Amino acid sequence: MKSFDHFKHYLLLKEQINSTIKSDDVTFCDYENGNKCTYSLSEWHIAQRFYFHYVVPFGYNFLLFQSKKMQNPIENELNKILYICKIYENESRKLFDEMCYSLRLNIYENTIKKVIPCNPYTLKKFISEYNFIGNTINDFITHISVIITFVMYEADTLASYKYLNFYYDATLKTIRQLSISPIQISQIMYQIKHKVDIYCEQLKIRDNIVPDENKISNNGKFELSWKYVTFANGYIYLYHPLHQNSSHPLKYKMENSISAFNNIQSYFINRLTPISVQAKNGRIIKVLNIEDVEFCIQKLTAKYKNRNNRVISRIPKQKIEKLNQEQITNHIHTYKSKYLDWLCSKQLPNYQIYYCLEIKSNVNQQEKDEDAFIFTIKETNQMVTLVYENVLESRSSIVFKIRKNRLPNVIQEIHHFFSSNSLNKRELIMQGNVSNELLFSSNTYWRIMHTSFNFWKSKIEETYNPFIV
Repeated sequence: MKSFDHFKHYLLLKEQINSTIKSDDVTFCDYENGNKCTYSLSEWHIAQRFYFHYVVPFGYNFLLFQSKKMQNPIENELNKILYICKIYENESRKLFDEMCYSLRLNIYENTIKKVIPCNPYTLKKFISEYNFIGNTINDFITHISVIITFVMYEADTLASYKYLNFYYDATLKTIRQLSISPIQISQIMYQIKHKVDIYCEQLKIRDNIVPDENKISNNGKFELSWKYVTFANGYIYLYHPLHQNSSHPLKYKMENSISAFNNIQSYFINRLTPISVQAKNGRIIKVLNIEDVEFCIQKLTAKYKNRNNRVISRIPKQKIEKLNQEQITNHIHTYKSKYLDWLCSKQLPNYQIYYCLEIKSNVNQQEKDEDAFIFTIKETNQMVTLVYENVLESRSSIVFKIRKNRLPNVIQEIHHFFSSNSLNKRELIMQGNVSNELLFSSNTYWRIMHTSFNFWKSKIEETYNPFIV
């Protein structure tokens, strides 16, 4: 175990980061154990570095004890950084759970979660302490592959695929110290790299993080990752991947863009739908999928508002209607969900599909934002049937039967309810404790579980019954 330096490295780290991050006018709010913490971008970057240098080797309790020996304002600074470290750790582990769910992997072992957040040092430590008695070689390959994939899932937007080499090298060097033959080591490394490629492909992050340079040229059309976009107020700047240091990016007018989007976590940015562009002589000259870009900006707006812990107000009607059914359906299909695809097939052509950001808040006031959509799948002379569907299949569908003349109001009420930071919203629906909410007290509604696709579909179709008002 390395010796404790009495926070000398922290002081150097603080000076270094504060000198490199100039535009630190954005603050964030988060909750840890019910307590509000407001911090700046530079404090967030300091905490991430502090986490691996101090928290991983020494632990929170030791560091809190040592911080009490420091004089103010250093003691208060350290307590706050430790607080932000805990937020960073919790966010990272929740994201890891989300990634495993997306990959349909049942990885719940606490020993694996302890290596998240991960860097090469923590990965080497994990491998050197791995329980080969209770786990097989195939388990080991899966666990290491998932951890390395998560590094890219959470990767900074400036990271390239070569970034993985640090983790492959760390894995190889540590495995060589174990009692494994050279031939088996070679086979293990091949399988790990193969699995990581497969996982990145399934998560749709490989092309964003690893642009295929064979598909990118100085002239012609190609898909541009959002990692090559810089945000400004009212504009976005698009840089050609082969000429990232160019002083002539495409300046594209985007009314709702703000410079603060540059500070949104990069794992969210990396998963946005790529931008279809046209280039000429090494410069991007045209955006080809304008509607997709507008939709991504809408998602970033919702993400930024949630990141700052503001209740998202009702979305103005004109903003919702910017995306027509065809445009938003293209986005929905990217989730590859048979539930969403079926709802798209049942969507009435003369009605709009609405995008909604659902904010999941618990009793500890920890928040997580999730994408959702509102479909209109049935109408009679007086009534329409709406389905509120989260993109996560673990979330139940909420079906509303409403009067036609209330449709605009109900759409806004659904947005207002699910995008608010009210606690345990879905639990309240499940328990039937939502009678004080206008949305539920004035409309007929059902909660339908995703027990199986056929069961779910039959239950949705039962709500078509004209005698249910």
